[in-house]
Amino acid sequence: MRALAVALAFLVLSVLALAYQAWSEAGRQIVIYGDPRCPHCRNTYAYLSSLFGSDVTFCDISSNSSCQKCYENIARDFYGGYEAVPITLFVVDNTISGVVMGEISNYTVNSPSLLEPLLAPNNSTTVRAYVIFDYKLVEVSNVTATSQQALLEKYDVFYGHGSTTSQQTLPEKYNDFYSNGSTSSVISGAVSSVDYLALIPSMVFLSLLDSVNPCELVTFFSLATTSLSGKRRSYGPPILFIVLVYAGYFLLGLGLYHFARVVNPLPLALVALAIGVYNTLRPSTPSSLEKLKCGWCERLGINVSSSVSYLTAALLAAISVTVLLPCTAGPYAVFAAILRGVSPLLATALLLLYDLIFVLPLIAILVVVRSAVRQKRFAKWLSRNSSVLNFLTGLALVLISLYVILTSL
Repeated sequence: MRALAVALAFLVLSVLALAYQAWSEAGRQIVIYGDPRCPHCRNTYAYLSSLFGSDVTFCDISSNSSCQKCYENIARDFYGGYEAVPITLFVVDNTISGVVMGEISNYTVNSPSLLEPLLAPNNSTTVRAYVIFDYKLVEVSNVTATSQQALLEKYDVFYGHGSTTSQQTLPEKYNDFYSNGSTSSVISGAVSSVDYLALIPSMVFLSLLDSVNPCELVTFFSLATTSLSGKRRSYGPPILFIVLVYAGYFLLGLGLYHFARVVNPLPLALVALAIGVYNTLRPSTPSSLEKLKCGWCERLGINVSSSVSYLTAALLAAISVTVLLPCTAGPYAVFAAILRGVSPLLATALLLLYDLIFVLPLIAILVVVRSAVRQKRFAKWLSRNSSVLNFLTGLALVLISLYVILTSL
């Protein structure tokens, strides 16, 4: 148990360090104001997203009024009212470091180093505007305001308008815009500002909701009680189970996250809704202490009189990740939909934290079953309340899913 505590502390510190690094990198934002029908806009998006990934957002001025307003403000104030697309806004640490009119791609830029002046925070209240000519950034004008906040409110669609603009998708005839091979998420025609601190309560609530999986808890309870019964107590198999469930569920979360980045979140929300409805309406069957058994454990030959091998623990973990957990992974699907606008590094850190909270009940069970008296108390409680847990988690998931669906329409 001491080794488990040390490993858990190390994991928490590592994940927090990764989250801090991701949070520090979340201060860069590159907004391309353009039209998806414009080849120069598409070239700019493909080039910048290949360099900066999900920090790049395409703001469709042809379908989004907030994008169009910010674009017109920039064109009027920086370029004398001359309107050409694309116009790219560079924001670093909540300061506008510069704007560029015209295509930014391999055809106009011979080295990414050309963009370095645009990637540093701007400590002044003057913003410079550029065009690219002969593979060089050429300053054509500048605008001075009373503060960077005033500049952001006028020119940055996220800062001034992000909280009131609903998410949209590109018309289907523009789907070729997605085929640039970029790994960044396309949020064309959409403005969806991500409040990073607001993700924490969602992560904690959904992970705790997700961790209440009676089938998995019964499976681990059977494994742990068998491993710790008798004279030869072995913590190895239960700890291996927890580690493999943690790693496997994390990989499942990464898959859901990347799926959510390329599709509308509505399908994930519908899946979560179906899982919630099933758990809510599933008929409850009274269970006694004697019926609190793990079906998969019995199939693998686990009983209170036999020892548990590491191979058995690995098989049970694999079954849990591939069979038991996906059947109730509605909260995970919802969280993946919430993370779709977050950078991959930050999403990775949040998923690691999510899964750490997710396995806390397993760690608690491992502590509880060390005592024979507490084993029986927990078994009675779980056998009496498993159906109630299913109903409550299902109901909560239905409500959350309906909220996500309504906000996605």
